Amino acid sequence: MLVASEDLGGGDGDNPDLSAFRAAGGKLLMYHGWSDPAVTPLETVAYYRSVIAKFDGNLTKVRNFARLFMVPGMHHSGGGPGLIPKQVRGARAVSGPRARA
Repeated sequence: MLVASEDLGGGDGDNPDLSAFRAAGGKLLMYHGWSDPAVTPLETVAYYRSVIAKFDGNLTKVRNFARLFMVPGMHHSGGGPGLIPKQVRGARAVSGPRARA
């Protein structure tokens, strides 16, 4: 779920303490399909809620560096009956100015 380099605070996908990641300027975009048959989307929602809890329940603070987007009808890594983006685009992490992928 989460992969971060050590210089951004590490990450193992289970630890909701993203304070070092945030302090290093990290930005995290997560998405998950509601119809994913391989990995329950409820675990992703629970993880995001645990991140919010780690930041004293301050959703605004968390949303400044970490966002979760749930996609109706999307299966694991795409496919499914819902609206599926043909390509997920985002910024990639670099040192210095942001770069678009």
